[in-house]
Amino acid sequence: MKKAGLILGLAMVSLFLVAGIARADSDFTAKIVDGDLSSTEKYSFGLGQVPWLWAHKSNVDPTEILHYLYTTWYIVKPDMSLDYKGYSMNTPPAGTDMWNTLGGYDWSTITGSTENWQAVSTLTSIHPAQFDPNSLKFECSDCSSTTKCVTFTRYVPEPISSSLFLLGVGAFGLKMFRKKKKV
Repeated sequence: MKKAGLILGLAMVSLFLVAGIARADSDFTAKIVDGDLSSTEKYSFGLGQVPWLWAHKSNVDPTEILHYLYTTWYIVKPDMSLDYKGYSMNTPPAGTDMWNTLGGYDWSTITGSTENWQAVSTLTSIHPAQFDPNSLKFECSDCSSTTKCVTFTRYVPEPISSSLFLLGVGAFGLKMFRKKKKV
């Protein structure tokens, strides 16, 4: 009986923590999308296709004077280490919807048959500084940052496999066509 109560208590604490974390991050969304001004999430890109990061901030506080989005882009190596490729930034004043990509990167090259990527985005919100009469300084009373990490894969299409597949489908279709014609 004590064990069941302990498990129930731990489950309630876990649920409370998860709900608190979800509520804290619920006004900031980040996704990898298929183009500038798009919000259609995409998980894989072919050679030469350019991934974009779309970030959305809802519930903008009217006292917030600005916010900006800073994104670092990495390739995840097979040993799970990160290979830094660059950064992109939306400068203030940013809107509720922001897009950025890794400018200057040659998306028409790839180092292997696939590359796993990670984009780490930090949205920083700044509220007006308040004057502290004790220190005689203006201090930011409510500056906050929220970070999201999104992943995507880049791949090189395999022309030999694709050709063989299409050839096989074509031969099968021709066989079915001839079989129907005989009947």
